[in-house]
Amino acid sequence: MLEIEQKPEDKIAELAMPESEPRRVARGLYWKGWRISSIARHLGIKRSTINSWKARDEWDKAQAIEHVEASAELRLVKLIEKEVKSGSDYKEIDLLARTIVQMARVRRYEQPGGNEVDLNPKLANRNAAPKKKVHRTLPGKASLIFRKKYAESRNP
Repeated sequence: MLEIEQKPEDKIAELAMPESEPRRVARGLYWKGWRISSIARHLGIKRSTINSWKARDEWDKAQAIEHVEASAELRLVKLIEKEVKSGSDYKEIDLLARTIVQMARVRRYEQPGGNEVDLNPKLANRNAAPKKKVHRTLPGKASLIFRKKYAESRNP
């Protein structure tokens, strides 16, 4: 039997394509350097549709964080859809989920009014409790001795 070997980019595209998300997959492939016509052919969607998505969603104006978010989301969806998962799959799912949460925090921070608490929620606890008053007194006789020595040094 003659078996046709898949190109590496076809394998990548196949791994990254959840059936319910052709628009996201198309965007991801575009950001990986695929041409519009290749994406259309691969997904079985009209070239004009892909061009329309590209223009409407402004794929060319996307920031680097959007590229990373899209890749992480696609990989996470693919791993979750997987029937049988290994231990390393669960680790990757956990890592991707934490990555997506961190990127959401960065986005919140970039919005008007964003602050450091958006990046690290633990910072909110830093100033939550009332400040404790610091008492700087010497214990018992030490205080009396100190005052006596001080008074002696002032009046020789």
